[in-house]
Amino acid sequence: MTIQEKIKLARAFGSKMQEVLSTREFRAMCDANKAEPEDSGVCHSHDYVDANMTMHEAFLETFGREPAFLNDSEDTADLELWNDAWSIAKAADFFA
Repeated sequence: MTIQEKIKLARAFGSKMQEVLSTREFRAMCDANKAEPEDSGVCHSHDYVDANMTMHEAFLETFGREPAFLNDSEDTADLELWNDAWSIAKAADFFA
C-alpha cells in the first residue's frame, strides 16, 4: 500500500473518531494518548468506543471493500495498512 492510501485511511478514521466521540471525550482521548510512551502501542480510543469497528467503517468507506485479512489471515497487506493508518491518525491527534 502507498503512503497516500495510508494517509487517506488515517484521515477517514480520524473523521469517524471525531464524529463518534463528544468534544470532551475526544480531547481526553488525545491527551491520554500523548501521555503514553511513544512505542507503547496503546490507543485510548478503546476507552470510549469499539475503535476497531470505527476503523472498519472508515476502511469500507475509503476502499469500498472488506479488509482482506478478515477472510484470509495470511493476507497481511490490509492489516499493515490498517495498523499504519491507525498510527498515523493517532500521531496526528486524529487530524483534529
